[in-house]
Amino acid sequence: MIIAVPTRNRKGLDDVLNDVFARSKFFTLVKVNKEIEVVKVVENPYSELKYGVGPLVLKMLKGEGVEAIVVPEIGEGLKQLAEEFSVKIFRSSAGVKVAKALELVTA
Repeated sequence: MIIAVPTRNRKGLDDVLNDVFARSKFFTLVKVNKEIEVVKVVENPYSELKYGVGPLVLKMLKGEGVEAIVVPEIGEGLKQLAEEFSVKIFRSSAGVKVAKALELVTA
């Protein structure tokens, strides 16, 4: 499973969960089977748009093969779109390290 975590920087597993999802500057993508296999950081090209950011970001992440997202919060529209795209939603607190947030998802 590939999991996307909105992050503040490009620090991979050592980065922290951002307090926003769609407007996060970066996403840390982590491929997890029984163990963490691949870590990739992608920049969010939509973070500065005024409107419609959530759907664009979710489509971009789906195109990267993302099957789950970890978020501190999520709006109803994006939640419904994630369900349509069969993207699982997991919650974690902003400021938590990516590695710790993944423990909650893979437990």
